[in-house]
Amino acid sequence: MRVQHSAWVFDKALNKQTCDELIRIGEEQIIEDATVDGGKQPAKKTRICKTGWIYDPYIMDQIMEYVSTANVNAGWNFDYDIPQAIQFTKYEVGNHYNWHRDTNTDISKTGGATRKISITINLNDDYEGGDLEIDSEDHYWTKNPRKVRSGLGNIAVFPSDTYHRVTKVTKGIRYSLVVWVMGEPWR
Repeated sequence: MRVQHSAWVFDKALNKQTCDELIRIGEEQIIEDATVDGGKQPAKKTRICKTGWIYDPYIMDQIMEYVSTANVNAGWNFDYDIPQAIQFTKYEVGNHYNWHRDTNTDISKTGGATRKISITINLNDDYEGGDLEIDSEDHYWTKNPRKVRSGLGNIAVFPSDTYHRVTKVTKGIRYSLVVWVMGEPWR
């Protein structure tokens, strides 16, 4: 799908105090090695990081305000439902997530819904590497990716079928939240 805006970014949407609190909450969750394919496979080469889950309606309500604004301002106008959980991610030195799309292929396990909008929230900026890059759609993801502004508290919203990656972290730890907004399959 070609869209005019491959991502919509809100700079400094969350302040440092909120981000620090979300890191604290995330670190208290059960942190496991990341998986792919709906949790069926360890991600050994594709995705190396730790994940946990946060179930907080107040935080989700705040995130969904940004999703709604991005959906309108970017001109996507997707129909979608409210997601249930927030993934906390922790990328240590050497960790990364190779090129991928967030769309799910087996909708029988999601009540017939598909991922439509992806959200990444940077919780810190005291690391190096770990850049979120999105397909620029100029030459697809192999040649000219767009580096997304990834400052502390930045929220990036983009269509889930857009190729993207997180480059290797070279120094420090990268903390982020990831949310996928589901909806009825595309028609």
